[in-house]
Amino acid sequence: MSDILCRWLNNELRLSKTVEPNTFSKDFSTGYLIGEVLYKYQLQDDFCAFIKSNISSSKEGNFSRIEPTLQLLGVPFDQNTAQALMQEKQGAATRLLHQLYVLLQHRKMKRTPMDTVRPTAGGPHLHKKENDVFSDHRVGPVGKRDAEVTLHKLSQRYEEQSRQLKEKSEMAELLQEQKKLLDQEDMRLKDMEKLRSSRRRQTELMAHIQASIVHVPKPSAIKLVQKQHQQQQLRREQQRQVCMH
Repeated sequence: MSDILCRWLNNELRLSKTVEPNTFSKDFSTGYLIGEVLYKYQLQDDFCAFIKSNISSSKEGNFSRIEPTLQLLGVPFDQNTAQALMQEKQGAATRLLHQLYVLLQHRKMKRTPMDTVRPTAGGPHLHKKENDVFSDHRVGPVGKRDAEVTLHKLSQRYEEQSRQLKEKSEMAELLQEQKKLLDQEDMRLKDMEKLRSSRRRQTELMAHIQASIVHVPKPSAIKLVQKQHQQQQLRREQQRQVCMH
């Protein structure tokens, strides 16, 4: 979508600055180029008062000037939108320029004079002008404007796509986190199994060593005394025989 907008802005409108998809948020953060887009369609008579600067006061002044024009066109724009643009939040500039592109292209195909939506300098007739916008495109008794309906549908579609992408991104992060936890648990179980196997081998080795040792029973104290007594008797008997000879 950014490529389409860049071709529109650079080739068709020929803005004072060439915009690119990777610098889209920064290029439109001051409000100057948005005012220039409206000026190209003869919708912003006070474009000469716009300031090309990154100073907060200059940004606020630019956005305060384009707000009535965007509201007249039916483009949703409030303080939150302006803050998102000034803070270069992802997708804010793309979303606004896409809505503006669809609306202006729709009016171009319908060949509706742009003067019908040009805001006045004084501002008192703002609501009256807004009621006159797209007056030739009423739909049934409800009186909704074609452009508003189209823009609303596109906005809903864009929001739905954004929501789905966000859900997919969150789901991917969740699955990745779950996989990481499962891998950690699997590694922990493998380490525990290795430890148990090592302990089991050590136990079996100790049992094998103990089984191979020959145990020599120690003689009891009684048998030792008896053996000593027998040896003494044998020596006395030998001495007696010697004396008799």
